[in-house]
Amino acid sequence: MAKIDVIAWDFDGVLNKNVVNNHFIWLDQMEADLGYCSKTFMEQVIGDFGPVMAGQECLLDRLAPWLDHVGHDGNAEEFTNYWFNLDRYPDPIMHDVLERAAKAGITNVMATNSEARRGRFAWHDMGFDQRMDKLFTAGEMKKIKPHAEFFHHITDDLGVDPSRVLFVDDMVENIKSARAVGMHGHLFVHNEYDSLKTVLADLVESSF
Repeated sequence: MAKIDVIAWDFDGVLNKNVVNNHFIWLDQMEADLGYCSKTFMEQVIGDFGPVMAGQECLLDRLAPWLDHVGHDGNAEEFTNYWFNLDRYPDPIMHDVLERAAKAGITNVMATNSEARRGRFAWHDMGFDQRMDKLFTAGEMKKIKPHAEFFHHITDDLGVDPSRVLFVDDMVENIKSARAVGMHGHLFVHNEYDSLKTVLADLVESSF
């Protein structure tokens, strides 16, 4: 019998292979496409992004001053569509892992600090709704990793004991928090698929 019932997967850096050396690689393409400085974008839009992630501030409102600053020919809604499509790097190896976990009877959920719009884009437009069982975003939950409330919301919603959940993330502080509430935690970094599959094989008691 499996030692867990649920795997909660982070999105950016885990299911979506868009982070290299702590750098969002889509920013390079934005500079090439539009000539906008990625450093300025990070400072003016992504800096202090917590209120946006938690749904306390609208992403479109955050974007508007920066778009005015760079003289963008279009509105914030149009730019988010461009941004989200540019930032899609689904990992095919993870698709296989999700499928194997599902076949072993495990519930796969996405547990991301994405704000609500981007979470829905990942879920519907990138097709994760066809591969996973449920979406949990900071924007809709109004709770952010690494706060314990983020993890408690997931276990309460699913009606599962934390000890029956494996949380997979690429941030150390998030793994520490998941473990602190009683979950299993695995830090996935540098494309270390073998170590992930070893942990999964032990907890799911199935071949990965």
